[in-house]
Amino acid sequence: MLAQHGLMVAIAALILPGMIVNWVSGLRIPWAAAAGIPTTMGIVGFTGWVLSCRDIPFNLANVTHAYWYFLTAAVIWRLPFLAGQFWRWRKTWQPNGGKPLDWVGSWWKNQRVHDPKPAPAPTAANPLVGWLRSRIPWWKSPQGKPSTSDEEHWYDLPVFSNGGIFDPRWILPLAGVIVGAGTYTSRLLEIYQGLKYDFSSIVQGWDVHWHASEVRFILERGIADSTRMGEAHNIDGHQELFYPSGWHAATALLARYEGFTPIQAINWMTIVLPSVTIPLSVGLIAWRLVGNRGLTAQIAAGFSAAIVIATPVLYWIPVYVGMWPYLGAISMTGIVAVLITSIPAVPVRMFAGVMGFMGVAIAHPAPITVVVFLVGFWWLFGQLWHPVRQWWTPADSIPAEDSTTPDTTTAKPDQDSESESTQPKLEEQKHPARKPRQVGARIWSDWRTNKWAAGTMARLRDFGLLAATGGIAVLLLWPQLKSGFGQSEDVQSVTAFEDLSRKETFIKTFLMRTRHVGEFGLTDWTYLLWFAVIGMVVALVWRRNVWGILFLIFSALITMNALTMFPEPWGGLLNIIGGLHYGTAHRLVIPVAMFLFAYCGVGVAVVIRFVFAGFVRNKIWRVASVCLSTIAAVWITSLIVPWASYSVREGSRWAIESMYESRMVTKDDRDAFNWLAKQPHAYDGIIFGNSADGYGWMYAYNKLPSLARHYDGVSAKPGAPSHVLRDSAYLIGAGNHGDPDQRNKADIAAENLGVNFIVLSPPNFWWFQQSNLEMSVKLDKAPGLTLVYQKNSIRIYAVNAKFKDTELTRMRESGPASNQLPVPQCPKDSADGKAAAAAGETTQVEYDPETGEQTTVTKPKPCYHRPSKPDVAPRANDAKGKSPVTPKSGGIDDNSNKYSEKSSLDLTEKEARRRRLDNGYAHNEKATLRF
Repeated sequence: MLAQHGLMVAIAALILPGMIVNWVSGLRIPWAAAAGIPTTMGIVGFTGWVLSCRDIPFNLANVTHAYWYFLTAAVIWRLPFLAGQFWRWRKTWQPNGGKPLDWVGSWWKNQRVHDPKPAPAPTAANPLVGWLRSRIPWWKSPQGKPSTSDEEHWYDLPVFSNGGIFDPRWILPLAGVIVGAGTYTSRLLEIYQGLKYDFSSIVQGWDVHWHASEVRFILERGIADSTRMGEAHNIDGHQELFYPSGWHAATALLARYEGFTPIQAINWMTIVLPSVTIPLSVGLIAWRLVGNRGLTAQIAAGFSAAIVIATPVLYWIPVYVGMWPYLGAISMTGIVAVLITSIPAVPVRMFAGVMGFMGVAIAHPAPITVVVFLVGFWWLFGQLWHPVRQWWTPADSIPAEDSTTPDTTTAKPDQDSESESTQPKLEEQKHPARKPRQVGARIWSDWRTNKWAAGTMARLRDFGLLAATGGIAVLLLWPQLKSGFGQSEDVQSVTAFEDLSRKETFIKTFLMRTRHVGEFGLTDWTYLLWFAVIGMVVALVWRRNVWGILFLIFSALITMNALTMFPEPWGGLLNIIGGLHYGTAHRLVIPVAMFLFAYCGVGVAVVIRFVFAGFVRNKIWRVASVCLSTIAAVWITSLIVPWASYSVREGSRWAIESMYESRMVTKDDRDAFNWLAKQPHAYDGIIFGNSADGYGWMYAYNKLPSLARHYDGVSAKPGAPSHVLRDSAYLIGAGNHGDPDQRNKADIAAENLGVNFIVLSPPNFWWFQQSNLEMSVKLDKAPGLTLVYQKNSIRIYAVNAKFKDTELTRMRESGPASNQLPVPQCPKDSADGKAAAAAGETTQVEYDPETGEQTTVTKPKPCYHRPSKPDVAPRANDAKGKSPVTPKSGGIDDNSNKYSEKSSLDLTEKEARRRRLDNGYAHNEKATLRF
């Protein structure tokens, strides 16, 4: 029950903020809800950057305060549209009972109506009432004609046909989305509740380590700025790093609102966001492929949204490989792209389009290409040839008396405007004679009779609205996006080519059998693909839809190129786009899968409508056909969805459970993290370690300040303290220039970085990563470190200089194997060593658990060495003895305090650097993360 409650709250938290802003800005409630999540992501992500620029903490209270600014902006955007609408309708009011004009124009809603049955005139007392009562009916089908009958029906009322909440046209699509989201979430909740740590389980994958750390950083520091993620990742030196933070910012707010830990929050976000947005995107793509609001479009949208669980490439594989923010962003692309394509018909939707575009970009910038190309193909191969507004009017159809009337446009009947289904043809109009207007109006009249000029302007208008939507969004995000341009080359350098023939790449792409699908389990989707082929043919022949097929082919070519590159120049051109998605087919196949399932929904809907003769225009049969088609669609969906869920049952369990196998963070790691969190000064400094072994999970787990926040380690300049400790941590307390009490470079680096503890938790993430011997083998011999905790392979060392003797002793005694820890000793020539020798030995009673006997043993007292003298090079005539660390034995040069020509392993500089790279450390000045 708690899981279901958390699920509902998370869904509401993602949808409602954006939905309210969308509705205020002018969208009807169904569309406002559908585009709610992208808008919410845009609001949260943009707010994170703005608050960071003003040094205001990113938290729930400040984001709520900023939310009111977005609501205000939505109101300001909407007011001119409402004012213009009322002003135009006010012109139709005649005070003495006169009739309204025969036709009325509303350019912002792209509707032109000639109603042979005029609406009742508003009352003289309140023209607003008449305006509301005479709203233009939106129930007519795209190909239908205005009714001239005096008979009125309940479904003729605007409240049931205006695209709002009482319009029944959204019921079937919504039902499909609910079924699709429900199948995902129910299966996921079942799997998670069966895990040992349920929603607190730690993913053992590569990228999720960083995602959890970033969420913790946002919660701890109140910084959700994509341009400042170097402060989270590169603790040593804060090297610049751009990382899109919209997904993480929304996750942090969810954690704050629900009281989740960062680990719980990222698990919940990965369950909720794509489970809702994937069915929504696929359903809306199917809706747009049909291109009208008829029953065929409704069935297509509902069916395609309901069966998306059948393919592993849309959810299960992306989650398995850890590309969680990318999945969240690309799962919203269908919603945002279809919303933007409706803007030429309904310009008031531009505000929501801008917010949705920002939501995708700020969650992950790569899926922007999907939105841009989808909208581009829709306009270039569809809208360009049939613009929304037809401004051209034959000269002989314009009465001479009214030749100066400027607004005589028409809208295409099949566009998704707020009155999409009411786009009747204009007939010749007879107007009373009026005086000629100014010269500009005459020019307009002459211009609109020029077919070429009018057509060009109509097309430029559509293109301008689309370009303005994307341009405004990019302009608002520009300060963030330009910070990431320097990393694009590193991203595009990644490839994942396979040794496949062109035929094999074709099969893998269209059967959606890319990376890891074989491990997931192959499913035969052949019959669904046949329905997709039917949908393509019908959409092409019936709706003249070319853009959908071309976009599908284009996406498939990019995916095939990622598997085996095409010959130049085509392979290079396709790789420019695919490279932004890391050139991996399991990412690039997602748009292909979306369109295949959308076309499958279209095919099923067309077959159902054909079987029940939906094309027959007989009034009685049309009603019967609608009822039978709806029943058949529901029945077929109820048969397919259980099969689809069953077909992925074993694969989904493998995908989720294998992510949480105890490979990198085991129960021993959790115990060590919990123990360390209770020790003195654990939260006062930095905890150092080998980033490749995953010890940095302690930061997300219980806020312990690890230096590493990701497996790839910190990116810092050469000679930075983190690099010194990585190579020479075993020299802490080893002395310098022949003096065991003198501090060396490792001591100084530990102090500058604020290191209190060093944690080792092997093994490394990748099998090919060699162990860092300077840490894994030699730390036990470091005089300035004390082993205070050991459990199996996990070891925790305390830096003696940061603790008192009593604190170190107490920590050693509180561990799980305190009697097995070696007794720390000081160098004999050091001041601490001499004091310990004078103190003598101590007796200790040890208990043998096997025999039950107690024995008294004599051991030297613990000695904790702390070099206290400054690093001062000896003079030439200084008679000091040799340093315990000399150039001949490797380590630190007495005179220069720099590394000697020979390293501790007698490696050349080139070989030492290669080994460090094998250990998974980054050396470039700007870190590059996969996300």
